[in-house]
Amino acid sequence: EMDPEKLEKKLALRGIVAMVGKERIGGIRQTMVIGRASKDAAKHLKIPVGDPVANIRRIVRDTAGTAVYVGNIVYPADLIEMEMDMDKD
Repeated sequence: EMDPEKLEKKLALRGIVAMVGKERIGGIRQTMVIGRASKDAAKHLKIPVGDPVANIRRIVRDTAGTAVYVGNIVYPADLIEMEMDMDKD
């Protein structure tokens, strides 16, 4: 049984892939920076200003290298789990 948060994140990426079209995707890059909640982020996340947050930027590029989706997401960083496959090269 999959954790609901993990499922939501997986479905979000699947939604992006479905929107763009799997055959058109040349690459997906995600960058995560741990920082502190701004006043605006704290308000939306209902956390204190300055609390730790994970700032996620996700860029989906087509096979020509053009960005077809750019997402900036802020998550509360009270718990961060990162899982990735690493390229052997």
